[in-house]
Amino acid sequence: MLLCGIIDQLDRSTNPLSYFICQATEKDQSSDTAAMRGLIYMLLDHYLLLMPKLRVEYDKKGKKLFDSPNTSLLLDGVLTDMLQDPILEDAVFIIDALDECKTGPSNLVKPI
Repeated sequence: MLLCGIIDQLDRSTNPLSYFICQATEKDQSSDTAAMRGLIYMLLDHYLLLMPKLRVEYDKKGKKLFDSPNTSLLLDGVLTDMLQDPILEDAVFIIDALDECKTGPSNLVKPI
């Protein structure tokens, strides 16, 4: 629960914060794809100006952006593109329990 306190403190700062907590026991919380979805969601929740970066890919791929064998690669591209935006210059990312990520944990570190 220490991490929850740290997240609460960081959330009060002006720096953009995005976090994801992996859980091996939950299918929708134990993959690189789930983590990237969560990080992207949190960024969009606070910075709607980033929406066009997701929209471009969604317009090309449609639902396949979120549920295809290439989803991890596609979301990696979206997240990488978002991170190029100056609004996220001082962004803070937290991914907890990375060892519980059953698929592609190394893919999470690359764009960040």
